[in-house]
Amino acid sequence: MKVAALSPALFQALTGGRRPGAPGSRIECHDRVVSTQDLLKEQLRQRPFPPDGTLVLAREQTAGRGRMGRTWLSPRDQGLWFSLLLPPAVRVSQAMRWVNGMLAATALCRVLRSYYGLEACLKFPNDVLVKRRKLAGFLLETCGRPGRLVLGAGINLFQERRELNRALGPWCTSVALEYRRPFSPYRFLDRYLRDLESLQQECQDDAGAIVRRAREYLYLSPEQATLRAGNRQLKGWIKDISPEHGILFQSLTGEQRFVPWGSVVTVTYESPEPPFSL
Repeated sequence: MKVAALSPALFQALTGGRRPGAPGSRIECHDRVVSTQDLLKEQLRQRPFPPDGTLVLAREQTAGRGRMGRTWLSPRDQGLWFSLLLPPAVRVSQAMRWVNGMLAATALCRVLRSYYGLEACLKFPNDVLVKRRKLAGFLLETCGRPGRLVLGAGINLFQERRELNRALGPWCTSVALEYRRPFSPYRFLDRYLRDLESLQQECQDDAGAIVRRAREYLYLSPEQATLRAGNRQLKGWIKDISPEHGILFQSLTGEQRFVPWGSVVTVTYESPEPPFSL
C-alpha cells in the first residue's frame, strides 16, 4: 500500500491530555534508528532518566529485534516500531514481570477487535495473530537498577501481501491487508495507548488479572513448545493458562499438568519460526 510519510509532529501531538506517567505521555520520534529498544535502554543508563510513559518511535529500524534475539524487519513508514517505558502501576514481582508483555498484546487484541473488526488472538506469550498470521509482537526487557521495564513493539500496518511474502513468507499479515479500508496510523497508536493505560488501571499489580484478560483472546497453537521452568526443560503443548495455577502443559507422553507462573523462564516453539518473530 502506498502511504504518506509518517509525521513525527503528528505522533508527538498525541501526548496532549495524557496524564504524567501514562503510556505515551512523552513521545520521541526518530527518522531512522538501529533499534528503538536499544535507544531507550541507553537513555536509562544516563541522567536525567526518561520519565515513565516515555515512548521512543522510529519510522524505520535497521536492526530491530524480538524475543530470543530474533530479527524484526521494520521497513520505513510501514508499521509502528516503538519502545515504551512502562509506568510503575504494572510492575509486578520479578518472577512475574514477563506478563507485562502479555498485557501489551492483550491491549492490541482489544483495539483490533473493537475498532477494526478483526478477530485478533493472542499466541502465548506475546504474539498477536489475525487468521493465524502474525500481525504484531512484543519484547519485554529490564534495564538499570532497580530494573525498569522496557517494552518493545512491532506492529505491521501497511505492508501488502507481495511485500510480506517476498521479505518474510506467508505466515504474517498487516492491518491494511485484513482491514482493507483507509485508516490513520496516528489514531491507531492513540487508541492503542489509551487502551493499554485502561488495561493497566484495571489490572494494577495483579498478575492474575492480566492472565484472566489475556485468556479471553488466547489462541492455542498446535505447534510443539518448549518451556524452560527453573532448571527444567519441558517439551509438549500449551493447552490453557490459569491465573491461579499457571500454564496447563501437555507432555509428549500425553500427561497434563500445571507449570506455576513463577517458575516459567522462557517459552519457545519447535516448528520453524519466521525471522521476524518477537
